Amino acid sequence: MATLEHILKTYFKNPPPIVTMSYIMTTTDKYVLAQLEANYDKFIVENQQLLMLHDIIEHLLDIRDVLLLRIGRLIRIEESLKS
Repeated sequence: MATLEHILKTYFKNPPPIVTMSYIMTTTDKYVLAQLEANYDKFIVENQQLLMLHDIIEHLLDIRDVLLLRIGRLIRIEESLKS
């Protein structure tokens, strides 16, 4: 069975990098996370039909959602430290 990264590199132009959940959870740079999330979002929107055809859209949506959650957590941590 082909890996997600292999499928993306084979069938798509300029796919976003595949990041692990541990990378996302240990990264504290909101800018890096926001850039990754924007890349995933743009890629998903532009390639939605093909991603659904290859049955991998859910994997990419999961990664994008975890990125959004992490950014939100970092913002709340920063706000609580300011208070």
